[in-house]
Amino acid sequence: MECDWRDICNNRYKRFRVTESLRKKYAKSSEEDLWRESYCYKKVIGFLERKPATCLDIGCGVGRISIRFAKEGIKTLGIDIDPEIIEICSLRKEEENLGDYLNFEVFDISERPFDRKFELILCLNVLEHIKDDAAALKNMALCIANGGYICISVPNKLSVINLISDPHYHVPFVALMSNKCANFVVSRILRKICGVDVQRCYTASSLIRLCNSVGLKVRNLNAEDFHKEVINSPKFFRRILKVLSRIGLLSKFLEWLYVTFCVRSYLFLLYY
Repeated sequence: MECDWRDICNNRYKRFRVTESLRKKYAKSSEEDLWRESYCYKKVIGFLERKPATCLDIGCGVGRISIRFAKEGIKTLGIDIDPEIIEICSLRKEEENLGDYLNFEVFDISERPFDRKFELILCLNVLEHIKDDAAALKNMALCIANGGYICISVPNKLSVINLISDPHYHVPFVALMSNKCANFVVSRILRKICGVDVQRCYTASSLIRLCNSVGLKVRNLNAEDFHKEVINSPKFFRRILKVLSRIGLLSKFLEWLYVTFCVRSYLFLLYY
């Protein structure tokens, strides 16, 4: 009997997401991913000077983002440390019929760099799951082609929304806990999930320091969003923000306030 990748995904949810309410939330988030993959592509490509020819998608999950980039004519390689995830991706590759534009492989970027260069490296909501995040970033940097970028996204530790409902486990204030404490609360007390794999959460400043420590420069796309989208929005209260932002120091303060507490996930472009 031919195996369907959707059945494998459902079985994974049943194994790892203990409560039915949490499974439903993750099923809903999977549906939202159909919108997110399109948004992610437009967002990332919109900030680049040109469309990249090659892309490495780190922690590709079930391949949604990899597939979207491949459909746009970008030769994409998705990697993940979980063989079962790559099995799902391989089934999806057959279904999508994208040929050499899409490939998947079991690989751990924290252990060693890949054996070739890429014009764009994606690491979207993955870094917080990696134990040695500095080693992973250093190895990513070794895989960048000349003029290439790493696009990284991580949940914001201080986001008001994330404090109320953690993006991974939907539990209040988990983002502020240590890994050990979060594991005890989520898996032992609340029994929502079979073990916590999130290693840490980041603030904007801690993430920038980490990137700088491995020699990478940072372009904060969220700060640019504040001026491009939030300030220029036609909504009434944002018109007020636009007027206030014209006042020198106040503009910087409003930008800091937005980036620090309002942004749910940081989106950075990293480069040499």
